[in-house]
Amino acid sequence: MVYTANDLSAWKDFPKGLRVLLLDEDSSSAAEIKLKLEAMDYIVSAFCNENEAMSAISNKPESFHVAIVEVSTSNSNGRFKFLEAAKDLPTIMTSNIHCLSTMMKCIALGAVEFLRKPLSEDKLKNIWQHVVHKVCLSFGWLMLGFSIKEQY
Repeated sequence: MVYTANDLSAWKDFPKGLRVLLLDEDSSSAAEIKLKLEAMDYIVSAFCNENEAMSAISNKPESFHVAIVEVSTSNSNGRFKFLEAAKDLPTIMTSNIHCLSTMMKCIALGAVEFLRKPLSEDKLKNIWQHVVHKVCLSFGWLMLGFSIKEQY
């Protein structure tokens, strides 16, 4: 995780090297998303098992900048637990199912975004914005020491 504005401003070639935790029970969906993210030079740790993903963030929370977590009707309670455990990690929830109450609960529990599957490359390439947003909320925009417009 990026801890300070200085960490972010010193990051060469940002957002290349962004460390993503991907949790999706569907291994083929996880593989597809992982390939898209790796094509953008993101470093992806994919999990199909929620307990393994929870263990990864518990043991080394600094290993990830952002999480992408799939939620469905069969696993929603567990994913809500993930959101509660990963409060400091910007977490993007995804789903094949359009359920307004699930979307609202995810956002209320701290998800930074809720995306419908299939995930487009345009949506995935912009996940770095949640890392910047988290740093800016924590430390303030002026602490970045550079203009985002100049960088992008």
